[in-house]
Amino acid sequence: MEICHLSDLHLEFGPMECPQTDADVVVLSGDIHLGTKGIDWAAQFNVPVVYVLGNHEAYGAPSLELLIEECRSRAERYSNVYFLENDSVVINGVRFHGCTLWSDFELYETPKKSMKLARSGLNDYRKIQYHGKPFSPLDAREIHQISRRFLYESISKAKEDINVVVTHHLPSREGIQLEYLGSPLGPAFASQCDEFSNLADKIAVWFYGHNHDCMEFSDFNIKFHTNQRGYVGYEEVSSFDPSKKILIS
Repeated sequence: MEICHLSDLHLEFGPMECPQTDADVVVLSGDIHLGTKGIDWAAQFNVPVVYVLGNHEAYGAPSLELLIEECRSRAERYSNVYFLENDSVVINGVRFHGCTLWSDFELYETPKKSMKLARSGLNDYRKIQYHGKPFSPLDAREIHQISRRFLYESISKAKEDINVVVTHHLPSREGIQLEYLGSPLGPAFASQCDEFSNLADKIAVWFYGHNHDCMEFSDFNIKFHTNQRGYVGYEEVSSFDPSKKILIS
């Protein structure tokens, strides 16, 4: 199976024509557009699309939990878009497991300091509402723990030989930008999900986004891949390739 992976397109900063592809599946790892607009954009592809939310989709939305339901409902209008939030889907014999993931703030064993810095320094905790109040690092951590358990159990129980994981937030410290490497704010972006090494033989690739970079690496015996556009006209990633495909087998 050939997969075209795109993430952090940030269409709210500048449009991008939906690239038609001869890949078998397109994977979108979040921060595509605000609200449900990314779902509508994804439906223009001529192949099946797997979509998970990023953090930016929720900026300005009435609530994160409502947005998740709206995206799920919106995707059901289209025959080719599969929205995953603690869900999985089988496409052509390959099972895709997906969620936003968020983070546990434990990367450098400084959770209290990291959560305090994130609350004051990141837009997520000013621009996202959750159950009638501003989203908090504690909320992100709780969702992360639920999603992390879901992924592990879902992959463990999968009968398919080939599994693909799709998240927005980083599941490994290896993907952190240099400016945040070792910083107490770094754990807001990545969590070290190394227990998944127990499932490495079932995971063909793990796609992620969020950090505005394009790279491939391996950690705890799992292959990771990201291909992100970034902010057009501001922090656009020069190595982004909208036609890039990954072969899994």
